[in-house]
Amino acid sequence: MSTWQTRSSRSATPESDKKCFRKGWRLRPMEEKDLARVMEIERASFISPWTEEMFLEELRNSFSRCLVAQECSQGSGEVLGYLCAWFVASEVHIMNLAIHPRARGRGIARDLLRETVEQARAWGALRLLLEVRESNMNAQLLYSSEGFRQVGRRPRYYTDTGEDALLMELQLGFWDENKPSAG
Repeated sequence: MSTWQTRSSRSATPESDKKCFRKGWRLRPMEEKDLARVMEIERASFISPWTEEMFLEELRNSFSRCLVAQECSQGSGEVLGYLCAWFVASEVHIMNLAIHPRARGRGIARDLLRETVEQARAWGALRLLLEVRESNMNAQLLYSSEGFRQVGRRPRYYTDTGEDALLMELQLGFWDENKPSAG
């Protein structure tokens, strides 16, 4: 069972509990109560961060889905990262993905991305799209390792620095051919 098949699904699933035991975090839909921590991660991750109002709009929009990775500790259960995507027509557009600096390198972004791909497939999407800063090599490596390919460039896309964005795409019908083999 998926962790965000419906927008009203708010509890952990048996599958997410297994992952929680194994990895130390679970994936679930973002809620308004998560925004303080989400904003902390957003500000630590981006030169021009989204505002809290932008996240609230994402939570209200029927075509937008936001997912968080939450720590499975007995105490705080802090949000470690998040992903927001738009599910429109036959496409899913990843709008925002960030992991708290202290939680990076643990596979959290990969889990968020894979869950979004799974949901896109279940929803019937034909492809996923995203923009990534030309200088963000870590993100580019993650996306490439999951089968995304550069299909374009958006000149001066980032107004804060004038940096280009690389447009990356994952064709869902070609997932197995696009995804590099392990090993």
